[in-house]
Amino acid sequence: MLLNMEIVARQPLPVIAPIISVSITASIPAFVPPTSSQISIDVQLSPPTVSSQQLELRPQLPRQLSPNRPEVLIQAYLAEKAAWLAQHPTVRPTEYRKSRKWKTPRPKVLKEQVFYMPKERRDLTGTIIAKKANWSNEEIIAWLDNEEKRQEEECNTL
Repeated sequence: MLLNMEIVARQPLPVIAPIISVSITASIPAFVPPTSSQISIDVQLSPPTVSSQQLELRPQLPRQLSPNRPEVLIQAYLAEKAAWLAQHPTVRPTEYRKSRKWKTPRPKVLKEQVFYMPKERRDLTGTIIAKKANWSNEEIIAWLDNEEKRQEEECNTL
């Protein structure tokens, strides 16, 4: 009479790789005389099988930037500015904010506000294109306008 023992070892692997299982089957006689030292062990290893579904990588959807990012804000600001200037052809682009009776922050204020802005520049898909952003004055102003608008909305909701 033989006893059959099966040992299965499993090791977790990354998601795209299947779990590898190792099966060891040992046939040991039920009554082994003490003088016998012969044991046979059969080891069966099979290559892992991977289905196409397991290997299929999920395409990552492009992340959309927050509407409060300077890269998004400057596009909206420039579109609004271009539309307004088209309706008012006598106004020079440099006089845009003054003509709209919007305040223009001093250079010192603009320089201070850079510390509160994101440190990196991203494209519209969210990929970092510059580790150290060098924001233009117009980008800083657009960001400040948005921050002011957000604070007003927050105060109105309270």
